[in-house]
Amino acid sequence: MSEVASLKVDDIDSASMLTRHIPIHIISVQEQRRRGVKMGAYGFTGKPAERDELLAAFVRLKDFVERPERGLLVVKGAGGDAALEGLLGKQPGVVVKTVRPGSALKEAESGNYDCVVIDCSSVPAQGTKFLGDLSGAALADGLPVIVYAPKDLSAKNMEIVQTRMPRINKRLVTSSDALVYEAALFLHQRVSDLPDQTQEAVGRVEREDTGLAGTRVAIIDDDIRNIFSLTSVLEQYGVEVFHAEDGRGGIDLVRKIRGLNVVLVDIMMPEMDG
Repeated sequence: MSEVASLKVDDIDSASMLTRHIPIHIISVQEQRRRGVKMGAYGFTGKPAERDELLAAFVRLKDFVERPERGLLVVKGAGGDAALEGLLGKQPGVVVKTVRPGSALKEAESGNYDCVVIDCSSVPAQGTKFLGDLSGAALADGLPVIVYAPKDLSAKNMEIVQTRMPRINKRLVTSSDALVYEAALFLHQRVSDLPDQTQEAVGRVEREDTGLAGTRVAIIDDDIRNIFSLTSVLEQYGVEVFHAEDGRGGIDLVRKIRGLNVVLVDIMMPEMDG
């Protein structure tokens, strides 16, 4: 498999709600390490790889899959967003530990965590200092770091967060929905196993990411099964769907509904085809 193809598989895997929980270990040239890990890969082994390196990677992956719990380290100041702890702590099989920035580095280096969340909502100076410390820390390979910096953070503090983010596997999020979404991805949790509140948050982010939310689509097809299937999928992304079951009805529909963004038409229809 080519380097591009292997990264494409990882991209598809992390983008799908049905497969994003499956951990993927990439074996590729070192130049692709940052890209692969950033896309959500669980681990990375650079080419050329010795037999012992590959065996160690497979053992680590097997241990992760069989381990019943995931460790999540939350780093926050005294005035951080208290709701985040409750939101992240509701995830099944996730053990959350909250620490202050001053003692967070030792915890992060312990190897007991699968993901780190840094809350910069109230004390960005402490959070960004910890970010700087992480760049030289002995972290587990590919340990993901999520930086939570709400949209109401001042422009100056947002700039500090962005410029001081170390060259590690990190994501910057500005909403609690996005935080939950990224945490579930990096902890490799099956979406269907998450609490309803968390599934709703993940769904909102998915719909926003597609850019389809709020669009209007007309479906013209004489097979109601096709209409039902397409409608079921599109409505998951916030699309408003209209339909007609024949060509003449489709013309009337397009004339009647204002603001349509796209029309999906079946070519093979009786009386008036596509």
